[in-house]
Amino acid sequence: MIAHIDGILSAKTPGMAIIDANGVGYAVNIPLSTYTELGSVGGPAKLFTHLSVRENAMELFGFREWEEKELFERLIEVCGVGPKLGLAALSAMEPDAFRMAVLAGDTSAL
Repeated sequence: MIAHIDGILSAKTPGMAIIDANGVGYAVNIPLSTYTELGSVGGPAKLFTHLSVRENAMELFGFREWEEKELFERLIEVCGVGPKLGLAALSAMEPDAFRMAVLAGDTSAL
């Protein structure tokens, strides 16, 4: 398991960041909240990560905050929610707002 990546931000777009760690560029899928919190290209970056392994793909998902990573991992445990949908949910709502919507049973917000 890759717990985190610490290196230089080589590139970023909404939904993806490339982190150079010791000469290896890691493409990491990220939520919009992480995109807005990442610094400038060429600066230092650290992301907590989740490695998704399927029979036809290995994808890395990254988060600026540990709690956001934990929420993502709980989301993808739900039947029918894969990593892409989990990432989309975290891109649409901040983790605290998402938790409150779940606790309140606010299906319209979800």
